[in-house]
Amino acid sequence: MPTMKKNPNLSWLKSLVVLPSLDSKDYEYAGDREALKVLKSVPGAGWLFSQWIQFWLEFRRTNFLGSTIKVGPKQFPELNKLRIKAAELLLMKAPPLFVIEQPVMNAFTMGTDDKNSFVAITRPLLENATDKEILFILGHEFGHVKSQHALYATIAIYLANIGLFSGRIPFVHLLAFPLEIALKAWFRRSEITCDRAGLVCVQDLDAARRALLLLGCGSRELADQVDLDEFRKQSDEVASSYGKWSELFVTHPYLPKRIRCIETFADSHLYIRKIKKDKKSAFLDPEDLDDAVGSILGNEEVTTEKTKENTDLTRLKVSLAFAGAWSGGKPSKTLREDLSTLLAVSKLNAGESKRYRQYLDRPYPLKRALHDLRYFIGDRLKALPHFHSFLLRGSKGISFSKTRALTELSLACGLSAVETDGVVFEMGFRKRMFRERAGVDLCASCAHLIALSTLECSNCEAHSSSLETPDGIKVKRLGQRIEEVQRSASTLVTEAAGGIFGLIAQGIEAGAAGVRAATESDEDADEEKPKKAKKRAAVKKKKKSPQGKKKKGRGTGGQGRRA
Repeated sequence: MPTMKKNPNLSWLKSLVVLPSLDSKDYEYAGDREALKVLKSVPGAGWLFSQWIQFWLEFRRTNFLGSTIKVGPKQFPELNKLRIKAAELLLMKAPPLFVIEQPVMNAFTMGTDDKNSFVAITRPLLENATDKEILFILGHEFGHVKSQHALYATIAIYLANIGLFSGRIPFVHLLAFPLEIALKAWFRRSEITCDRAGLVCVQDLDAARRALLLLGCGSRELADQVDLDEFRKQSDEVASSYGKWSELFVTHPYLPKRIRCIETFADSHLYIRKIKKDKKSAFLDPEDLDDAVGSILGNEEVTTEKTKENTDLTRLKVSLAFAGAWSGGKPSKTLREDLSTLLAVSKLNAGESKRYRQYLDRPYPLKRALHDLRYFIGDRLKALPHFHSFLLRGSKGISFSKTRALTELSLACGLSAVETDGVVFEMGFRKRMFRERAGVDLCASCAHLIALSTLECSNCEAHSSSLETPDGIKVKRLGQRIEEVQRSASTLVTEAAGGIFGLIAQGIEAGAAGVRAATESDEDADEEKPKKAKKRAAVKKKKKSPQGKKKKGRGTGGQGRRA
């Protein structure tokens, strides 16, 4: 494969699409931002972000100026054109670029922010890479600057240079181990973000893959002999080995994963619709894209599906009905039967009907409904009654999560904040909105849909004009919920207090009864005392009387000596 030549033909740069606006969040990997938050939360990391990093960095930049070549209009002018173009494509200011002498193929970014960062690229990489591969590499490095990675990348380089992670400083590397893991976890995810930035610049998937292979192999000759299909299979072997955990200690994802991730980004809505201007191919929604990349990095099977803009209102109604039915957990048997009936009357094609039927027994995610709304071309509000109907019907109470889902879907259908508040909480407003803009009515009594030509609900026979709503399907505002909680708490307190006071009264009554019993016992005892005293006195008196004494006789017959 031809490498970058002297005075190369760079006319192809004119064909590249420059987007009217591009924020780093438009292509950043969500895991990158999340890992960066974790890094910032590591205890003891704050001191690393102090001003002394800038002091050390100034020495590095000065060293580069004194020992390397700074790219500009007169030094490496072709490379400078690629530098300027990469910055233009990412809608950012071009950072300084240095060519350095090192024996390896490499490029890296150092700095503190987008105003004080620079990029270095080694001579062997320049000698072996094509102009498109170099544009991808520059886009990748500039992506670090645009996403504010430079400071944290510089910290990692500095700590590695002073031996904090290698063990050259005794015992300190043990304390720094959590920081090392967090830094490297973030670093791996930041590489995914910046590979995407590189593809936004080069707009050629094959060139992006070849650039990654070149950096991985370190040889043009070897990189050109790699079969991409076979190379991808290596990631499957990695996933099945416990050795996969060694990736925790490296700063870049394993190369097969990086290539699969960049191929996945090439299926994104941003790349297909906005950059390639492809209006027909299916694409990955941003959330689905990040889910797929998370599965790749986590050695899991990718199960996300591509999507396309949709104009089929019936399909959107079915999607929102399933999302509504599953918003409160597993739907009842009756509700699943209602979903099955809806599928039957909707007359979707066989493939779509089969796809929805699998969700009769497994959760239908709310984000899938939001996804379908996002890419629906037409009046989305006409499908909203189906979400309300299947969420409300059969409910025994509308939870906070259900209320939040109603609000989120209503906003996604294009309603204003005021309209959303009315549709969610006011039955009268909801019925009027659905009648006027969706062409259907909603029964206030059972939440089934009613045709405008019908005066009664076919399910519960309630009149279509009725606003009487059972408490179980009434959506209540936060203030109402708080008042109910307060009333319930007051009732509980009153009942509890009543129970306590009852126990106290019973205790007092029992105590009083005991006192009365004791008093009565004492009174009886007092009455018995005189009687017993009299009886004892009588017995005593009787003993003292003459009649009580026995006469001395002669014998038992009374013939004894006379007194």
